[in-house]
Amino acid sequence: MKNLAIILAAVCIFCFASLSNSQNVKASEDMKLTDEGFQYMTKGNPAEAEKSFKKALSINPDNPYTLLNLGVLYQQTNRPGEARAMYEKVIKLQPQAAAPGTANSAIAGKSLAQLAADYMKTIQ
Repeated sequence: MKNLAIILAAVCIFCFASLSNSQNVKASEDMKLTDEGFQYMTKGNPAEAEKSFKKALSINPDNPYTLLNLGVLYQQTNRPGEARAMYEKVIKLQPQAAAPGTANSAIAGKSLAQLAADYMKTIQ
């Protein structure tokens, strides 16, 4: 459970950082949906979170933030195979984005691909 709390903190940082840096309408819309999904997830509504993440992926199927969030959701809802698939896709994409400065040294400066690899190690 501690690992999932760390994951949630990391994913939240990514979502908000990316949302503020969105350059175009397409990017902004998929990141808004990713943020919406994250909000549902933190409020204990995984079904609505999943809908938002899937809508975001229908706009941008290669959005590493959405894929990472969806992987976390799948992991939290005991769907390790689906979580692994999301993490593997993030790793394959090799996004250059990294965790922004944060008090959590376990995630600060790590790339999304590295975080996905770390999260994949926590799947049981």
